Amino acid sequence: MHCYLLYDKNIEPQIIKDYSSLIYKHLHKHPIKKEFHKNIIDFPSSSTIFLLVGDTEIKSWLHNAKAKNFTLYIIPHASNPLAQKYFHLPTTFEELFTLTTKQHYFTYCNEKLLFASAIVGDKIWITNQNLFLSFLKNFYNIRLFKTNITLKFHKLISVSLLIEAGDARYIKEKRDTFFTDIQTGCKKVAAIIYAPTSVIEAFKLRYFLVKKDQKYLPKGIGTLVTDTITITTDKDLTLLCDNEEPIISKDVVIKSVPTNLQIVSGAQKCSKEGKETIRVDRLPKDEEFINFYTKRTLPFLPIAPEEAFADLFKKIKENAKISIEYTVLLLISVLMATFGLFQNSSPTIIGAMILAPLMAPVISLAMGIIRFDETLVKNSFKTVFISTLLALLLALGFTNLFPIEHMTQQMAIRTNPTLLDLGVAILAGLAAAYGYTNSKVGESLAGVAIAVALVPPLCVAGIGLGWGNLDVFYKAFLLYLANIVGIVFAAGIMFYLLGYASKRYASAALIIKLLLLASIFFPLYVATQTVLKEERIYEQIKYLKFKNVTLQLDNIQYHKNGATLFISVLSKKNLSAREKEAILQQIKKKFPAENLIISFKQML
Repeated sequence: MHCYLLYDKNIEPQIIKDYSSLIYKHLHKHPIKKEFHKNIIDFPSSSTIFLLVGDTEIKSWLHNAKAKNFTLYIIPHASNPLAQKYFHLPTTFEELFTLTTKQHYFTYCNEKLLFASAIVGDKIWITNQNLFLSFLKNFYNIRLFKTNITLKFHKLISVSLLIEAGDARYIKEKRDTFFTDIQTGCKKVAAIIYAPTSVIEAFKLRYFLVKKDQKYLPKGIGTLVTDTITITTDKDLTLLCDNEEPIISKDVVIKSVPTNLQIVSGAQKCSKEGKETIRVDRLPKDEEFINFYTKRTLPFLPIAPEEAFADLFKKIKENAKISIEYTVLLLISVLMATFGLFQNSSPTIIGAMILAPLMAPVISLAMGIIRFDETLVKNSFKTVFISTLLALLLALGFTNLFPIEHMTQQMAIRTNPTLLDLGVAILAGLAAAYGYTNSKVGESLAGVAIAVALVPPLCVAGIGLGWGNLDVFYKAFLLYLANIVGIVFAAGIMFYLLGYASKRYASAALIIKLLLLASIFFPLYVATQTVLKEERIYEQIKYLKFKNVTLQLDNIQYHKNGATLFISVLSKKNLSAREKEAILQQIKKKFPAENLIISFKQML
């Protein structure tokens, strides 16, 4: 048996001599020492060869000698860390002789020997450990590429941001999270396909790769274990093999290649080659989605395909249409609310809130806008419009039949709309949309209906029309519109966050919702300023102190020239003209810009 020690010319002679002595100690043969050259492979068959060179030289020599029948020892050295890891070599030379496994295959990437992994796509996204600030700076530039993958018996078309591939055992060891229930076996290659469909998903995949899930792969991840993986793309991509100089390529072939070489390895002996395993159910495969993601940068939030929420969309479409059952519930709830308003009864009004079906078409309208579904928008808007008209007419008719024209407390609290009401409607819209998409919280929708009452302010608006009081009608109807717009806006945002927005028109839908919100924001802002002004007037009157006299603000009337305050001066005795004049002067001093109507009343 012939024995050779091939060494790098930069290795010190003493080190070569030491290794030669150790080889003789274990094999009882003096190795023939030769300076390494990648093309010199013409050694006698069955020779034992020791390589003391770097990773690049080892790759070149193995490629040239793969048909030779040699027994090969790779001597661990600082210049060959990749070979040490690929062949599971010990850290010391002497331990090499304790190894019994012989490896008979290589992994190739585009006809180049691969020791670690090949990365196709955006290498920085997955490998740079100091990426956080760079990611935040450039996340809107993330773009997927169309990916055609050919295996032994299968073909796959999807999209990806990055594909990481290499020897199956190496990839499994490196990304064990994604191969927890797969036996990779020997003579196989493996690939991980990263295909996040939103910036949020990309961020999660980049920074939460350690989370293990025995049953399902994370969304946007696919794994392959097979003999040969051929990746074809429709544009030039960056290909990095073993972190060497990147090259541009459209076609990448990762394969396991048998060799006649017997390479001493520290890897566990394989009893079988392993099966082909394909797990791509979490990747986008729909043609429309593939076209969508390859023609634009990633959306910030995920967008779900329609088949992923078919049941929800069916329910949303049904809720958009007016029906006999819907109409009956609406009429009963309107009458109930109107009775409760005249009775000043909170329990009756709450019952009407729960019974009212008006929330359903409003949520459907929100979905229709965010999906840019013309039919859904028309049907839901028609239902909301008819419901509004019916409620106003019913409340107006009841008011004309009822002889009492008295503003109860329950009516009054629905004639002071503010931005706070819009805030409540927005929160309720978020909760309602989430409840519709999650059956576990669906039973909480009754609480949402109570939190943002649609029917009571609508009934107060109808009562205002019955009384001929346009001020009451305007304020109550403004509150009703604020609730509608708030719910539509917030429900649309929630649907967008959960991924139900239109792929093409998500941005346009959000702009429409913002315009709706702006349209109601300004009148509510004016109303809020009015309420705040009234509150300041009440506070100012509260701090006007007179001996044995109490001031009471009865009413505030607004007109073109400002406001008129109706103030009662209450006392237990008749006030003299001088006392009245002093009180009048103090009140005028406090409210110089307002018209004042002051009444002096004696309390008995």
